[in-house]
Amino acid sequence: MKASLHLFRIILLAALLATTVLSIKPVTSAHAEDLVITVNTEFDSLEYTPDLCTLREAIINANDDAATYPDCAAGSGDDTILFGNNIYNAILLLKSDNRLQRS
Repeated sequence: MKASLHLFRIILLAALLATTVLSIKPVTSAHAEDLVITVNTEFDSLEYTPDLCTLREAIINANDDAATYPDCAAGSGDDTILFGNNIYNAILLLKSDNRLQRS
């Protein structure tokens, strides 16, 4: 009797576990298209510099939701701008020089 009760409990537990596992749906983000843009240089330039993403370029790409500056990832939705390890403790200055303004 005890063995059959134990077996019944194991089968019931297995059935509940299987039902739970099969009913779980993957959680998808409401902002699945949001991206991370990583700034990897302390320089402030809008000139094309292969593989160097400036803070200014990252902000523009995030605001444009596009790859306006191909040095950085394209923006899309609510983007996150991160700073690479190579600019840890760096001071980033965005110049107000007219030469850096987009037309």
